[in-house]
Amino acid sequence: MPDPSPSRQFTAQGTTRLELLKAASHYLQLSGVEDSAVHAEFLLGHILTLSRAELHLNGGHTVGPEAVHQFEAMVTRRGHGEPTQYIAGETEFYGLPFTCDRRALIPRPETELLVDGVLRFAQAAAGSPFSICDLGTGSGCIGVSVAVNAPNVTVVAVDLYPGALDLARHNAARHDVVSRIDFRQSDLFAGVSESFDLIAANLPYVPSVDRTVLQREVRDWEPASALFAGTDGLEFLEPAIRQSPDHLRPGGHLLLEIGAGQLAPVLGLIHATAGFKEITHRADYQGHPRVVTAERV
Repeated sequence: MPDPSPSRQFTAQGTTRLELLKAASHYLQLSGVEDSAVHAEFLLGHILTLSRAELHLNGGHTVGPEAVHQFEAMVTRRGHGEPTQYIAGETEFYGLPFTCDRRALIPRPETELLVDGVLRFAQAAAGSPFSICDLGTGSGCIGVSVAVNAPNVTVVAVDLYPGALDLARHNAARHDVVSRIDFRQSDLFAGVSESFDLIAANLPYVPSVDRTVLQREVRDWEPASALFAGTDGLEFLEPAIRQSPDHLRPGGHLLLEIGAGQLAPVLGLIHATAGFKEITHRADYQGHPRVVTAERV
C-alpha cells in the first residue's frame, strides 16, 4: 500500500546509476507517486545533466557522494508530494526550458495548443508588427514562447500577482525577449488601455468544488489563486470574455484555454457578448475541448 507519510525519507541503496534509479522508483511507488520510474529518471538526469538514454546506457557508472546526497533529498521531496518541476526548478514548454516555482502554475503540455494558435495568427501577419496581450501570464510561458518564435510580436504580459510577474520577467530574460514584453500588474484589463491584434488568456478555470479530487501535487503545492475560479470555474473567464472586444482591433482574435465541461458555457458567454464572430474550438491530446477562438467583428 502507498505510504505517503512525510516522515519517510529516501535512503539510497547502492551508488551506481541503475541502483539509485531502482531504489528511488520503489520508494516513490510506495509513496503513491504515479510513473515513479519517470520521476526518478528525471531527477537523477537533472542532477547529472544526462538524458534518460545516457542514464541507462552507462547505468553501471558510480555516482559521487555529493550527487547521491542531492538525489536523496530531491527524491524525498518528491515522495512527500512536491512536484518534480518545482524540485528541479525548471520544466520544458514548447521546446524551451522555463524556470518554475510556486509563484506560478507549472506549464502544461495542453497550453502549447494555445501557443500554436497564437503563432498561427502572428505568422500569418507576414512579418508585420503584431501585438498580443498574454492575460494571466503566470510563468510567462505563453508570451515568451510566442516572442521567441515570432520576431514580429510584441507582448503585454498581465498578471495580478507581482511574484508571478517577476518569474515571467526572469524567463523572458532567460530567452532574450524581455525587450519585447511589457510586464504589467493588473486585475484582468483594469490596467490595460491598449487594443491588440490578439488576446491569449490562460486564466484560472478549475471549479472550487473540484479541489478535493485534484492530485495532491496540484492541490497542495501549486498556487490556488492560479487554479480556482468560483463554483463553476467561470469567475475570470466571464469578465475576460465580456471585456475583450474593447481591447481587440477589428479582425483581432481572442484565444481562451478552458477546462473539462466548459465548452458549452464558454460558447454561450461568447455568443452573448457583442462583437464576436467565427467561433471555433480545438481539442487537446485526450480529445477534450481545450482552446476556444473567437474573432472580433
